Amino acid sequence: MSYFPSDCVMICPKFLLAIFLISELFHFGDVCLATSPGGSPTVPSSTVVPPTSSSTAIPTSSSTAVPARQCPIPPLGTGDNNDPQQMIDVTYSGLTYTPIAGTQDTTASMSVSCTAIDGYVAYMSFPPNRQPQENGQGADAPQTVTITATCSSVDEVWYYNTILPDGNLYTEAITSITCTQSITEGPGAG
Repeated sequence: MSYFPSDCVMICPKFLLAIFLISELFHFGDVCLATSPGGSPTVPSSTVVPPTSSSTAIPTSSSTAVPARQCPIPPLGTGDNNDPQQMIDVTYSGLTYTPIAGTQDTTASMSVSCTAIDGYVAYMSFPPNRQPQENGQGADAPQTVTITATCSSVDEVWYYNTILPDGNLYTEAITSITCTQSITEGPGAG
């Protein structure tokens, strides 16, 4: 008499493979079962690797990394159909996320800019009616306006920060960013 039924030769390896795959798919953590009475329970320990001080992009796909919370990009304006456009495209670049130690949160930083066509100046604004000092004024208005925006995933609010001419810090929450362009005013205009 056989110790295992004859069906087990074909079914058991498949059953064991299925159990293994399910256990990998639904990882239940480090589970400890007592095999003898008495004693105190053993709690598995883990090693925390401190983050580096440099900003790095958070991986977007990893089977072992805990996903970090990230700030969503605020709405950025797009150009209109006028010729020439009055509303112009707003773009971002250099987006980086830096982990906040001991949390799943991150701080983010990015450059936001808009560029007018030749002979025009760009004017950036944050609703309801705020603008960065990088806009300049009159003859000092630039063709390209670029700011740095920062955000903490704790509150998920993007901010424009700058030092005013009087030396004070100015901070403005950014809910969206738009840009317009207009004809330049040269040094004797106006």
